[in-house]
Amino acid sequence: MGGTTAKICLIDDGRPQTSRSFEVARAYRFTKGSGLPLRIPVIEMVEIGAGGGSIASVDALGRINVGPQSAGAEPGPACYGRGGAAATVTDANVVLGRIDPARFAGGAMALFALGGLTFAREIARTVEGSGRSSLDLSWSDPVVGWVQPFRSVNGYGLFRVMTVERPEIVIQGSPDGLEWTAWDLRWKPGDPDRRPGLVAPHQPRLDWQLWFAALDPRGARYWLSPLMTRLLEGAPAVTALVGDAAFADAPPRYLRLAYYDYRFTTSAERAETGAWWHRELIDYLTGPVSLADTR
Repeated sequence: MGGTTAKICLIDDGRPQTSRSFEVARAYRFTKGSGLPLRIPVIEMVEIGAGGGSIASVDALGRINVGPQSAGAEPGPACYGRGGAAATVTDANVVLGRIDPARFAGGAMALFALGGLTFAREIARTVEGSGRSSLDLSWSDPVVGWVQPFRSVNGYGLFRVMTVERPEIVIQGSPDGLEWTAWDLRWKPGDPDRRPGLVAPHQPRLDWQLWFAALDPRGARYWLSPLMTRLLEGAPAVTALVGDAAFADAPPRYLRLAYYDYRFTTSAERAETGAWWHRELIDYLTGPVSLADTR
């Protein structure tokens, strides 16, 4: 078992089953035939998409899902005690007694069973609330009750699932609909050559909300459209949030929203280009929008 997958192999009389074919670079990881076939002898294994770091969650129908999201090695499962805020397969195994917290990794790493227990209790309560039977964890009430006054272990649900890609919305303005200038915000990725700014403990609300909007642009239309209207009007309270360096004299006549995929450059790429980000244009969320179009 790894972090996100588990491999199973049948060993008969001390000899594993083998195969003469193998696929690499699958377009769909668990779909046979979607990769490049190699004719080499390999050990026959079956892979499932659930490993020690796979995150468990309960959907709107009260069903328990495991994966494909993963807590990763950092911060890892809740029982690692490194700030992880999601219940994983490893946490479940600790709570069920299948993993000895004191002997994990040969004793080199002590696990915090209480963290895993807390998240297991949360999932159990959610399942019970949907009217379905769940694991009886009432035996843990005295334990949790004893540490409750310290507020040292609690569920934290804001970022239980983390994204592995970084789409970003870039606001672009133009005086004529032909030449476009990015209206970069100070605290979010924009110009690939610009070094990321230090945010904490400041909370740049608009920059933060634009990141969430990039994860679901359709769902964020209800406030992205008014934002574009206020920027086209040159409303001081709104332009102050994005900065007016790009259009200090007058607001642009047109705006559009570009949709990019961002990732940090590698050390080699940064040494060669000086860029902090590599980005690729995915699409435009809007065409050129004027103030007349918003009314």
